[in-house]
Amino acid sequence: MAENSAGKKNLSPQLTKFSVSGLLGHFNHHIDFPKNWEFCIIYGPNGVGKTKVLQIMESVLRLDYEPVLGIPFDSVDMLFDDETRLKIFRHRNTLDLDISDLEEEEVLEYYLQFSITIHGRVFSWNYPPRDDEIPVRSLARNAAVRGIPASRLRRMLDSERTLTPSDRAMLARIRKESLVRTELEVPDVALAYFRRISVDFIATQRLLLEEELAQARERRAESGTLAERSAVAELARDLAARLQEAMAKNARVSQQLDRNFPASLLQENIALRRVSESEIRERYRRQSDLRKELSDIAVLDAASDIPLPKRNLEDWERIVLSKYLDDTEKKLNSFRTILSQVALFRDIINSRFLLKSIVVDREQGFYFLNESGRRISPRQLSSGEQHELVMLYTLLFKVSPGSLVLIDEPEISLHVAWQQQFLSDMKEISGVAGVRFIVATHSPQIIHHWWERAISLEAPGVTNY
Repeated sequence: MAENSAGKKNLSPQLTKFSVSGLLGHFNHHIDFPKNWEFCIIYGPNGVGKTKVLQIMESVLRLDYEPVLGIPFDSVDMLFDDETRLKIFRHRNTLDLDISDLEEEEVLEYYLQFSITIHGRVFSWNYPPRDDEIPVRSLARNAAVRGIPASRLRRMLDSERTLTPSDRAMLARIRKESLVRTELEVPDVALAYFRRISVDFIATQRLLLEEELAQARERRAESGTLAERSAVAELARDLAARLQEAMAKNARVSQQLDRNFPASLLQENIALRRVSESEIRERYRRQSDLRKELSDIAVLDAASDIPLPKRNLEDWERIVLSKYLDDTEKKLNSFRTILSQVALFRDIINSRFLLKSIVVDREQGFYFLNESGRRISPRQLSSGEQHELVMLYTLLFKVSPGSLVLIDEPEISLHVAWQQQFLSDMKEISGVAGVRFIVATHSPQIIHHWWERAISLEAPGVTNY
């Protein structure tokens, strides 16, 4: 099992193979995605169905079958790292199914037949089922539990194709929570399995559209009368909230440890006397370095540690310092996840953006300085810079650990040099966020030197690059 930066095992089933036959009436594609790969790449000419492959993966794993029903294919086969196998066949409809509410004529002619093999047992179901819609009242009930009023839920349902990645993920969770066997006829065992899987689809065109809409709203606002509402400003506010949450968690851990310190110290085993002085000094140095990193991301104040005395430590001093270092490690560990996320976000941005740098701030989240040290507005970032920032932030902070992240055409608005660094960034993000990526691209620059992880979706008679 893969581990994220916090050392937690990733318990989500991981997709390792995907096959589709008869896609768009012509194409048979197979994707091998070994579980030890952080990412794989699919590429090919326009029209071979790269985006359709990602859409099938997303919809099926989210139990959102209607979009799949509208994609022409014969069969799909998906294998996971626990040997679970999901097969889907698309048939012409001859069943007595209640599909009167489905609108497109093409969709009306077909139904999907599912079979999933879990621990050697096979479970099957069809879509559309005889009762093919989740009642709105069930959706509304589960949305209300998450604090989403019925009016907002209706807007989300009416504009689903243009939702942000986080809103799409929220709607998918509401749908999952609303599913019961009597409504969708999916076996309980299969429902439980799919609820362990998290998938996110990042269509870079949609990210750009969101940025353009945010910028248009900002331009329409009268100067000084409305708070800045650009996509970048919204992310800065989100990071500020995350930093404050991390500090509050640390405060709770610290208070508990400090309250128990005297009693714990008095109960320490005499074996602590055997802790070497060199080990204590090395741990003290490492923790000082970690405090410096945490002050760089603004969750700790910058302050010099009191140096240990240069003389040999007494036995009682080693006992006290050893216990102090144990407690300090627990306190600092509460920051490790946010540290790895923020540090990578900052380092990638500062290595990419020209003549400007990002500064992390606990109150404001982050802001930018130009080469003269003057603060600049998010509006002064280029379109490509905003696109890169939104994508990086989404991947590092808004995608759940263990997720399969599907990225469609990341080369849009990226300079060639940034394209060449993209997959190296994804490899680092995978290690920090505990996610895996399938990237669909037209760009040889995106693939760069990762050709051993590139899968060609071929079209008969067409030579790929």
